[in-house]
Amino acid sequence: MTTVVMAKTDNFSIIMSDTRETFYEKGAMPPYEDGVQKLYSIEADGMGFITGAGTASLLKEAKRRIKEIQKIYSINEVNDVFKETVDEFISSYPEFANGFSETYIAYSFYGTMHGTEGYHIILLSESYLEGSDSYAQELYTGKVRVFYPSDLMKEEKLQRLNQLFERHENIDVTNMALPRALYELLRIFKEVSSISDESSSECEIGIFFYSKLTGSFQKQQLTGEVNKLLSFAEKNKLLNKFKDVK
Repeated sequence: MTTVVMAKTDNFSIIMSDTRETFYEKGAMPPYEDGVQKLYSIEADGMGFITGAGTASLLKEAKRRIKEIQKIYSINEVNDVFKETVDEFISSYPEFANGFSETYIAYSFYGTMHGTEGYHIILLSESYLEGSDSYAQELYTGKVRVFYPSDLMKEEKLQRLNQLFERHENIDVTNMALPRALYELLRIFKEVSSISDESSSECEIGIFFYSKLTGSFQKQQLTGEVNKLLSFAEKNKLLNKFKDVK
């Protein structure tokens, strides 16, 4: 599983992911691979970044198909690609249906939804159908959302997870500037990754914002060890480390 931390305001969106891919085959030593890229830029106009958590093979295929869409006229196109990919995997490998249904995609974009223009983060999972008629959810402005690694559901870690969940639910980034919001989300990433065997401490970050300096929308990306990134954030030097991406 994966650690994903995300939030959006009226001025920007942020998505973070770890870089560890966990193996569940018996005898795999070590039972994971680090340094795996999980966060990608979607190059179509208006689109931000995409990542996910769950079954690695399904995530790789869904992200590949979504990234290949050259022109996106409606986010329903993205949502439908994810749904079609999940359905294909369930049809081909029904014995792994539960894992496919518990796989999550998160992507960001700038555009209009429900009559409101701005930054958006959409979450996709078949598991959402259990309590809704849609497999898509939109992240509320100012709210922090975390995809927690599955090993935190173990009895010995569950109490700590509940404590983290309660605190993270109460964080509001609505009125934060981008540097402060990055710092808060990195703190959350560190808290989660430090108690999970399924998460690396290396963090990929994708930010989407409007630059007054250039007078244009910008997408920037950065990867680094979370403690080092936090050190840069504390010195207000983190934004200088990001690189532009298409």
